[in-house]
Amino acid sequence: MQQAVESVLAGMSSKEPALVDQPLSEEDPRRFETCRGLLQTMWREGWFGTPRALSEVHDEMSRRGFHYDRTAVAHTLVDLVREGTLFRDGSMRNYRYVQKHPFKGQ
Repeated sequence: MQQAVESVLAGMSSKEPALVDQPLSEEDPRRFETCRGLLQTMWREGWFGTPRALSEVHDEMSRRGFHYDRTAVAHTLVDLVREGTLFRDGSMRNYRYVQKHPFKGQ
C-alpha cells in the first residue's frame, strides 16, 4: 500500500506534463443546432418548397433527431415569416409555411 501511495505522489510531483492520448472525435454537428438554425437548414435544402403545416414541420424536425417544443417551432416560423424567408398562408391554427424564394448558394 505504501509503495502505491509513493508511486502516485511521485507521479504528481513530476514537472513534466503528462500527455494523454485521446482519440479525436468529430462531434455531431446536430448536437448544437438551434431551432432557428435547423429551420434555416431545411429552407436551404428546399424542404419548404411545398406548403407545410406546423405539425409537418415539427414531425420532420423530430424525424431528424431534434425534439423542440411545438410552440418554440411556431414562434421561430413566425420570425422567419417576418424576415421574409418564408411565406405563411391560411388562417389561424391552419397556417401553411412555404419558401418565399429559393436559397441561393454562396
